Amino acid sequence: MTQALLALGCDPSLPDGWGFPPLVAAAAGNLENFESACVILDLLLEAKANPHSAVGSLTALECAARGGNAAAVRRLAAGGADATGGGAKYPPLYYGILSGDVETVTALLDGGAVARDVKFGDEQLTPLMCAAQVGDIYIGRLLLGHGAAADEIGGEHMWTALHEAATRGRDLFYKWLRTEVMADTTIRDSRGRLASEMKTPHQT
Repeated sequence: MTQALLALGCDPSLPDGWGFPPLVAAAAGNLENFESACVILDLLLEAKANPHSAVGSLTALECAARGGNAAAVRRLAAGGADATGGGAKYPPLYYGILSGDVETVTALLDGGAVARDVKFGDEQLTPLMCAAQVGDIYIGRLLLGHGAAADEIGGEHMWTALHEAATRGRDLFYKWLRTEVMADTTIRDSRGRLASEMKTPHQT
């Protein structure tokens, strides 16, 4: 159907009545339709759809990252979408990390996303703090390998990733930060608390 409509001369960048351009609609395809979404993305990009298509402030690339669709992320980045986010408060990497999908984060970093000296949103979350939220060690390693700092302070409470892992009960991530990354355990937050003092009773 997409092929037929494009062959008839439909504009591949024209948004619908709700403001969704075709590229965003394809990138936001549900989990069961990753393969179909990628085929449609290829067709739209070949038809010169605007790679920066967005609905509101959410771009097609951010939609793909949010859904953990690594293949779509790679197609969009190769088609000209900006993996750095262009200074957006919540760039694609933010959504990729929170998706918890390692391949999506890898695709974004390969596409030019920046993990060094960057903080996300009004909350000023560091990339490693976001990784601590989902508790994914593999994503944490990827971020460190691309320049993210283990002990960088962010957020309204001036936390590190260690604080974030402790308060969210991400035991394995917390242990990884302490034993493998050798995160600084002496850093106190804005209320003077060490990460070890914020661990829930069931944690060791």
